[in-house]
Amino acid sequence: MKKWLDSEATAAVMSKRSRRSRTAANRDRFEENAVNVFRTAKYVAAFKKATTYAQVIRDGPLKGTRGNGLRDIAAKFNDDMLNSPNDRKLNKSTLDRALKNGMVGVTPPKIGKPVKVTKEITGALAEHAVMMQVSGEGEANKEKMLNAATALIVGTEHEGQMDPSWMYTKTLRDFPEIMNPVKAKDNDDRRVDWTTYKNLKDWTDGAKKLLIEMDMVKDEPGLISKLHIHQSSFCI
Repeated sequence: MKKWLDSEATAAVMSKRSRRSRTAANRDRFEENAVNVFRTAKYVAAFKKATTYAQVIRDGPLKGTRGNGLRDIAAKFNDDMLNSPNDRKLNKSTLDRALKNGMVGVTPPKIGKPVKVTKEITGALAEHAVMMQVSGEGEANKEKMLNAATALIVGTEHEGQMDPSWMYTKTLRDFPEIMNPVKAKDNDDRRVDWTTYKNLKDWTDGAKKLLIEMDMVKDEPGLISKLHIHQSSFCI
């Protein structure tokens, strides 16, 4: 009996998604970064308050009383400030380690290995991409950005220690609001961007000042021309 459904083809289609465009990928990175910044800020605020509260309890008369242990304090601040399912939670060991290391009321250290490609480096690469766009050099594509990343570390302590390809990828992740894929601006684009009310007013004021300094005009009211108006009426 012939099957009416190809299970392998169906599984391949249902388990894969279509390739995102560069603009869509950039938008997703921006949203992800925004969420991470928001959740990190919540965790830092909860960590500062929880460690401060735990230190007060440990140094005060409530030390050792029921409901004031580190596990209870962590649960209290998780319920009050970190109640979203995706929020990073506090726990007993985190508070205990913070109290032992004197990290009370401060921003907690980042977990994981130290970052080699810092945001200072990726930020410089992102700003270079913007300058390429506005100067009319063309689109800041991957090939050009890899060349820029290589030039950025040549002759420095980072040469041979950083992969330009990873630098470019991390720049896309760190600064999606800057690395938005757009075409290079031409003269018409720059002219439209420049034509604002303030720029036009500043330009005309500057031209007027120059003419006054050249004694071509006077900065005082005057009569431009005389007009003789004849008015007639007709009777029908």
